Amino acid sequence: MGKTLKIILVFGIFLVIGLFIGRIALTYYYPAEVKRVLPNETLAAAWEAAGEDARAFTQEPVAPYDDRKKGHFFFTELLCVPCAKQVQVTVRYNRSTLEDIRLTKSLSLAPEGESAELRFYLREGKTDGEGNIQAGKILSVSEFRYDSAFMYHYRRLVFDGVTPDFDSYLYLDVYYGEADVETEEPYGSMLIYVPEKETKNVSLTAAEITPAA
Repeated sequence: MGKTLKIILVFGIFLVIGLFIGRIALTYYYPAEVKRVLPNETLAAAWEAAGEDARAFTQEPVAPYDDRKKGHFFFTELLCVPCAKQVQVTVRYNRSTLEDIRLTKSLSLAPEGESAELRFYLREGKTDGEGNIQAGKILSVSEFRYDSAFMYHYRRLVFDGVTPDFDSYLYLDVYYGEADVETEEPYGSMLIYVPEKETKNVSLTAAEITPAA
């Protein structure tokens, strides 16, 4: 009996450790499909026209989430393309986030998927010289790619019409239902780009940026 109990105890310990490691691994997991560049006509045309001046870059995030404690939304794979006036970014959110919206906001959201009622916007902002951020233009999603895995949902988002010199702070704001982005506070907001921070160039191939025929 003693030996059996020890075996069960050891098995239980390894199981807990395995689950803990697996949970950590999921925290950093993003499906390959939503990490790739999402090609569109705007990107392809602008890149070809720019020729040798075509450039794309990324930046390490100040914080890859909207709220460290709640952890509703996370982002990765930021891509900025000045010649196309375009930004791409991948966002991840837990299924419990949708439930939290339903409960705290008393909303009846559509089932999650490509038709879900979460709304993503790119908001520009500049400092006024005294450290205050002045609101700039707000852009809605041009295109997106959706995927899901385990308890997470993922979207690769494309925003066209970004100020091409990238001298503004960029925020990814999340709204729900029919919320007014001009007057209402977002459910979640992430600082995804800081103009003073160092960037890293990204090489793009013709195959990556050209939409499938």
